[in-house]
Amino acid sequence: MSRPRPDLESLERENEDLRAQVAALSAQAARAASKADADVTGRLIEAQEAERARLARELHDDFSQRLALLAVNLHLLRGALPETAAKLRESVKGLHAGVQELARDVRRMSE
Repeated sequence: MSRPRPDLESLERENEDLRAQVAALSAQAARAASKADADVTGRLIEAQEAERARLARELHDDFSQRLALLAVNLHLLRGALPETAAKLRESVKGLHAGVQELARDVRRMSE
């Protein structure tokens, strides 16, 4: 026995229904892919910002400690110079002021 053949109009309707389903699924997949891309991009930006903040803290801590030590040593050196070495004392005083200014700049940049 042979199977009855569906009419052409019925096949065309089924074909259109399938095309509509494929289009809907494609649009849904595109939206999901776009959302996934946005999520990944957001997480990447957050990770980059966290890394930048970590590096800024490390740089600030390292430079601040080193600059503080240098400032203390310059202050001690200035105090150890004899009163007769006024010109040298002024130079050391200027260096000390420069180090303190640099320390403030580093602190401001890391905020």
